[in-house]
Amino acid sequence: MLINVAIVGVTSWGITLADLLVKNGLNVTICARNKEDVEDFTNKRLKIFSSNNLKKFQEINITTEYYENLKNADMVLISVPSKSFRNNIQNIKQYLSGSALLISATKGLEINTSMRMSQILYDELQSNQYRGISVLSGPNLAAEIIQEIPSSTVIASDNKRITLEVRKFFSSKFFHVYTSSDVIGVEFGGALKNIIAIGVGICYGLKYGNNTVATFITSGFNEMIKLGLACGALEKTFLGFSGLGDLITTCSSNLSRNRYVGEQLAIGKSIFDIKKSMSNVAEGVDTIFAAQNLSELHNLDLPIINGIYNIVFNYESPDYVIKNLTNPI
Repeated sequence: MLINVAIVGVTSWGITLADLLVKNGLNVTICARNKEDVEDFTNKRLKIFSSNNLKKFQEINITTEYYENLKNADMVLISVPSKSFRNNIQNIKQYLSGSALLISATKGLEINTSMRMSQILYDELQSNQYRGISVLSGPNLAAEIIQEIPSSTVIASDNKRITLEVRKFFSSKFFHVYTSSDVIGVEFGGALKNIIAIGVGICYGLKYGNNTVATFITSGFNEMIKLGLACGALEKTFLGFSGLGDLITTCSSNLSRNRYVGEQLAIGKSIFDIKKSMSNVAEGVDTIFAAQNLSELHNLDLPIINGIYNIVFNYESPDYVIKNLTNPI
């Protein structure tokens, strides 16, 4: 039986997952906002096409008239920036028939509410508009997955049957899918590691050594766990692929958008100018604001998150903040 998939979001990650699913024999349609997105995709003008490794490009459908695709989908995958996640759900929810599994592939927290993406889905949708909800997160650099470099990810849902079903769709020889019932932990791991990666980027931008970076990552990882536990996550989840694994990838890779943001902050650029210069979204920037609100809500002492918040939003000196964070005496 042919499985129909609708992907919301003409993003590098959405296109990468579309390519993966088509390779696995699924019928995939990308739901585009406008004709410009369709033209950029069709003419390969998007950054993800630079590697020329989209082997199934011609088999990926894309349209602005996606109403029937959503209605008849067996699976709807949402891969949009967290700041527009709710708006996208509001735009498509009238076309959801209730037959589809919904999967969030977005890593972030909503800036005004500090809500996770799965929380937004439950907040916006009625129970008869979906068959199940799950999230996908892990150490997943799109450029590497497109090249079929071995990678791992995690599918999380509070329904084991759903995680096993979704795992079957995504699993391949080079893409290994693990399952979890800790949706909160998986989402917080994917969101919070971006904050730490910004800080690591600042360390590298300031020409600090590996000792400083290791100190920063270790302290930041402990804060990820501390905030996650306060919000209902399980500690063991942070020790897996969607926590520690994703943190290592995002902090160590030159492909990391969030690390790039940190590097640019270190040389004196404003967050406004950095965001303006980027073709893709660095989720960590909005997540800092949301995480800071959560830390205050739960009365937590999180100096790493607070320090990066002060650099980004209060324009404090990166050098001064990092030195104080890595030398608390």
